[in-house]
Amino acid sequence: MALLAGCASVTKTTPAQDYARAAWDACPKAANLALDYIEPNGMIHYRAVSNVSGMRELEECLREYFATHPQPK
Repeated sequence: MALLAGCASVTKTTPAQDYARAAWDACPKAANLALDYIEPNGMIHYRAVSNVSGMRELEECLREYFATHPQPK
């Protein structure tokens, strides 16, 4: 158990993951959409838990966020 806790504290995110997470956090989401993970290159993986309601709106919001908020260097 202590070994797992130690490993978790060493894990760092990439700038692309931080940027993608900021986009995810900025967009409203239906309760049925859940974030699975964000790849080191910033690719967001999420799933619809019960139905696809809200998925189109989330994707539009993410596209708009990326278009209007340049990724910091």
